[in-house]
Order: sequence, then structure tokens, then C-alpha cells
Amino acid sequence: MTCRVDIVKNKGFSLIEILISMAIFGILLTALTAFFISQNRQYVVQSQIVEMQDNARFAMDSIVRILRNAETVSSPPYGTDCNDHETDCNDHEIAIIDMWSGNYEFKLENEIFKFKDTDKSPKWQELSQNIVCFKVEWDSDNNKFNLKIKAQTDRVLPSTGIKGKFDLESKVTPRNEITFN
Repeated sequence: MTCRVDIVKNKGFSLIEILISMAIFGILLTALTAFFISQNRQYVVQSQIVEMQDNARFAMDSIVRILRNAETVSSPPYGTDCNDHETDCNDHEIAIIDMWSGNYEFKLENEIFKFKDTDKSPKWQELSQNIVCFKVEWDSDNNKFNLKIKAQTDRVLPSTGIKGKFDLESKVTPRNEITFN
């Protein structure tokens, strides 16, 4: 007696084929997710750095524009030492009387750079955030204002473990004769 085995060609996938394809899909999905999370984190950090730099530049541009046309400045313009970011320089204020626009005051308070136009509004308005140091000095030898603004990011950068920092310095020659009161 001979036994005959009929080989039937089965259509579809076997259990092992399905398990192997699911394992490969899981590995690919894990790699793509890790890549996406890494890129998203890097994007957030770069966005914070760009925003910090924009805020510092905007604050610098605002005060430079007004100092250039200043007639009277609160005396003496000073600031605490800006060489170290940990230095507390939140108490600095300066008042400027602009020849064209009016009376302005600038101050740094809790890492927020504020101003008020005393002719138009008695309220302080936010100009820029994340400013950790603001310093204005009068250089009487060269008849120029020396300005320093330092900014830093809100969060610690993952690559370095420290906050991102940005320093701006400018020398402003006033167009008018400055008086200090």
C-alpha cells in the first residue's frame, strides 16, 4: 500500500512570517519615533535660541534709536557688572528725553525688559523677555553711550547642559548735546 500525500499550495502567510514582519515593523517604528523626538527637541532648542536673539536685538534697537536722539538722560547712566550672567542686574533703570518723540524710561525687571512713554502712558509695557542684564554707561572721553544687553534661553540646552546665552554690545553716538539730570 502506498501512501500518497497531496501537497496543497496554501495561499496566505504563515504565523512565523507574520511575527517576523511585525518585529521588523516594530524596530522601524521605534527608530523613526526616536528620530522624530530627537529632531523635535532640537527644533525647540533652536527656536528658543532664535527667539532669545530676536528679543535681545529688538531691545537693543529700541534703546539705541531713542538714545541716538536723546537730549536728557537720567544721571549717571550706570548698570551693574554684566560680565557674569549670574550677576543680579534687575534693578537698572534709565530715563531718556528724546528730542522728537518724548520721554521714555527703560528698566529690567525679572528678566523682562520694560519701557514706558511717560507722555502717553504711565504704565510699564513689556519690550523683550529673557534679558538677564542691561547696562548703559556714558563714555565722557568719546562722548558715546556704551550699551550691553545679555539674554539667555528659558530652558537648558540638552547638548551642553547649560542655558543658551547671547551678548550684545553697542556704542551709540548721540546726535544732540546730552545733559544729565
